[in-house]
Amino acid sequence: MRSLALAFFCALLAAGLAFLLVHREAKKWQKETRLEQVVVAATDLPAGHLLQKGDLMVRLMPPEFILPGALSQSEAALGSHLAWPVLAQEQIVEAKLRRGKGGMLGGALQPGWRAMTIGVEGDPALRPLISPGDRIDLIVVSPGEESGESRALTFLQNVPILAVNGETAGESRSRASSEIGFDPVQLSLTLGVTPPQAQLVALAQEYGRIRFALRSAQDEEMTFPLKPTSWKEVIPRAETKPASLPAPKMRIFRGVRVEAVSVQMEGRGEGR
Repeated sequence: MRSLALAFFCALLAAGLAFLLVHREAKKWQKETRLEQVVVAATDLPAGHLLQKGDLMVRLMPPEFILPGALSQSEAALGSHLAWPVLAQEQIVEAKLRRGKGGMLGGALQPGWRAMTIGVEGDPALRPLISPGDRIDLIVVSPGEESGESRALTFLQNVPILAVNGETAGESRSRASSEIGFDPVQLSLTLGVTPPQAQLVALAQEYGRIRFALRSAQDEEMTFPLKPTSWKEVIPRAETKPASLPAPKMRIFRGVRVEAVSVQMEGRGEGR
């Protein structure tokens, strides 16, 4: 019994010594690596989101893993809007924040951008397929100046969507739609454009109907120049030729044999 108690005491002493050794080495490692504070997102946050206390947390990490411009105090980011989406545990850097007064949409605008809304008529099924943060190409369809045939031209590419039917990425879709009262058939897109692009959009709205094409999230390549397309170019018109009348035939009786011979008519319609 005494030997069993002695063995238990020795095991307990060994565990305590091991804990003290590991704790001392951990402290030594922390002192050598010099961990620093960095602010990270507590959960996935969309673009335009207004940062609040529960959205952020502080972590310790080695300085070589901290991004340039990352914040060290969560209070420095509170009240700002996110210009870009942020994933959980992603570091909060100054370049992704939009500071200053204004609503959620104004906070999501980059410096030099303008918010412009266009209306698109179409199937209500299109509504759930696009969201704020997607990027689209804009196509204007207008009647031709001479032939009267419709022509389509992609006049802007890779345009970011800031809001859909008045709903930004940080708002509830059902709440925003019900409060503003949008027509479910009419699709309204608020786009982030530069001042020259805003002029093009305004001109296209007066010149014809605007359509859009949704881009891949990984596709940022733009193709220039793009030529207008019309049905005349897509489906060339076939040359119409006048139908030719079959040549008349004459039957010739040669004894008991009957032979049909085609007759070439010349000078039709001329009197003789």
